[in-house]
Amino acid sequence: MRNKYTAALVGSSRVNSTINSLAEYGYRVFTLPENDLLDHAVSSHADLSVFIMKNTLIVSNGYYRSNRELIDEICDFASLSLLVSNTSSRSPYPNDVGFCALNVSDKAVIANEKYLAPEIRSLCVERSLPVIHTAQGYAKCTALAFNGCLISADHSTLNAAKKIGLRTLEISSGGIDLPGYNYGFIGGACGFDGKNIYFCGDIDTHPDANRIKQFAKENRVGIVSLGRHRLYDVGSIFFV
Repeated sequence: MRNKYTAALVGSSRVNSTINSLAEYGYRVFTLPENDLLDHAVSSHADLSVFIMKNTLIVSNGYYRSNRELIDEICDFASLSLLVSNTSSRSPYPNDVGFCALNVSDKAVIANEKYLAPEIRSLCVERSLPVIHTAQGYAKCTALAFNGCLISADHSTLNAAKKIGLRTLEISSGGIDLPGYNYGFIGGACGFDGKNIYFCGDIDTHPDANRIKQFAKENRVGIVSLGRHRLYDVGSIFFV
């Protein structure tokens, strides 16, 4: 069996520097195609089209049919089981948030329970994992979870994290680019591989950079900036 975290999944558009940088760190990078059912500004956001929990990848039926060969390759490479959902991720909100749930170290899932894909809910029940409700539909986008910690600017998600005893850091909104929107989100601008947080861009461009770096250091996690530009919301990096 392959070692854990040998590959990185990231959306397709406007992230060439991120893809190249991740490859330089030794990861096999899989570029997920756009989801044509989503608004163009977020159509390449992986966290709206797939959900990963431990050894299982959940994807919508339509997205799988369009990208079957690639998704099968990812599952084979990373030794993931595949679960195809009948839930379709499509714009507008809230039809686009069924997969945008935050997996907290395979011990809990933070999500808006009203819109969570039934297959994710069933998997949580099967594995005895609690689903912690947040009013925020884009739970995965708006927060970064790692090693019993959570960073977010979203109050609802921060409150959900506190309910399960996570150490939290509240940051200010903004400082992250997402063309078509006023700003992007911290969870969508990075990924955690179990050791380091990889940011899409330069963490020092964020207004709360020093606080984020100190929080990571206190919790024994490294930070890697994958570029020199402002942080960019790419729809999360999934390490598998």
